[in-house]
Amino acid sequence: MSAFVAFPQALLSEVALPLPCVDEYELRAPLLKAYVDDAMLDLTQKERLIPAGAEDMMLNNHHQHIRFMGAALRLRSPALFSMTIPWVYRAYRNHGFSYDYFARALSVWKQSLQACLQDVSASAILPIYDWILSHHQDWIQLAESGDDHDIVVPLADRQEELLEILLAGQHRSALEIMRREVIAPETVAPFYSGVLQPVLYEIGSRWQSGKVSVAEEHVASAIVARMMASMPFVTAPCRAREPMRAIVSTAQQETHELGAWMISDLLHLKQDWDVQYVGADAPIADLIALAEKTRPALIALSVTMIFHIPRIGRLVDELRRRDTLSQTRILVGGQAFAMVPDLWRATHADAFASDIDAALKQTEKWLRDAA
Repeated sequence: MSAFVAFPQALLSEVALPLPCVDEYELRAPLLKAYVDDAMLDLTQKERLIPAGAEDMMLNNHHQHIRFMGAALRLRSPALFSMTIPWVYRAYRNHGFSYDYFARALSVWKQSLQACLQDVSASAILPIYDWILSHHQDWIQLAESGDDHDIVVPLADRQEELLEILLAGQHRSALEIMRREVIAPETVAPFYSGVLQPVLYEIGSRWQSGKVSVAEEHVASAIVARMMASMPFVTAPCRAREPMRAIVSTAQQETHELGAWMISDLLHLKQDWDVQYVGADAPIADLIALAEKTRPALIALSVTMIFHIPRIGRLVDELRRRDTLSQTRILVGGQAFAMVPDLWRATHADAFASDIDAALKQTEKWLRDAA
């Protein structure tokens, strides 16, 4: 078997999968999920498909499934299916789920489509579920073999030190590391990109492999947020005579904000930007209103979860319709784009940054172009 299962593009064409069918799938998502929840709760009481006490994790997986599928159907990206499914199999297997759980759940999802959707929508979406289910053994083999696209980079000593402190929930020790590392304005960026970001990625990787619990991940993220809230130098006023205006935000309903927060801090430190950091889960209408009011030169948007990408696309399209924002550059980034390199183009943004350093280089280029 190859290391990649090619998804048939024909199943995602506008002829085979009309947009109204995707709309109905998302509109009836609560009904679809409730159907699957009820059926799978009953099944897992009879069969050993999930670990004892993992019902909430299973229900959360159903929630993530319906959101991912809605986004994937709307984005019509074959690679998104082929890259994401083995990752999901591997992550939940590492948390004790049986591979049989996925086959049974996919069969129940098919039943939910027939029960909850109109015939035309069910007929358009069922072949996609059929294809996924038909490759069940391929997904298992890919999950077992690991992700050939990942490059494992060992953590440096200072990264390992912070990692262990975060996982132990020691916020005071974490703050001491920050004060030791960040001794001048120019040391903030290296600390963010060279210490915090790799450590956060490692924590995410350990959750996937079952070595870190959701609670431990939340504690670590909360400590990092406290570190960033106490970060020296980033609150200094901008010294540029005519700073460029920037808005930094996440996608609507996106709750992972640390990456966007780092970009906001570092743009402020550049002294050339007057930054408005919106934070997590900003409504599209409010972001548009803020942009029209301030007319920024830059809008930077961070997306961690794949199913929020269509919202970024809708936001960008709305911004493009405003004549007053015709000169505004839009930059996107975040882990949502990691699996499929060109997926960012679906947002219609001007550029994509794979990490903090890339984001800073792109904004510096735009500054030079505007000079």
